[in-house]
Amino acid sequence: MEIWQYIEILKRPNKTWFFSKDNIEEKINALTKIASDGYPSLIYSLTEFLKNDNKEIRETTSKTITHLFKKIESKKGYYDTLKYCGISKSDIDFYETNFSKEQFVELLAISSLNSNGYVREKAVRKLSQVDSSSVLAP
Repeated sequence: MEIWQYIEILKRPNKTWFFSKDNIEEKINALTKIASDGYPSLIYSLTEFLKNDNKEIRETTSKTITHLFKKIESKKGYYDTLKYCGISKSDIDFYETNFSKEQFVELLAISSLNSNGYVREKAVRKLSQVDSSSVLAP
């Protein structure tokens, strides 16, 4: 299967019919495949799933995004890959409430490279308040 097909799986509703079985496992498998075979520019397409109703999908999406983030090889690549991610100021509050501290710090790092200055400012401000050595790690 191609990467775009995995993205399409993620875009499907969690349940397709009233009495049907949910497709959470299929989405988790798609995220795992994206993490292993994907490339950093996919982060843009994945940020919307950080706010999924299902906690397991949110957590796996965060791990997938972090894995893809670590694949970025150049300084220019960080900004070019992350500047147009669909992250808002309210999303940062959502991340703080719904993710572990480690995941939140990683999402803040990604948010700090957003093209929206208000989002960048809020992310950097939150990063400055975090007591974590991972903030300083490359």
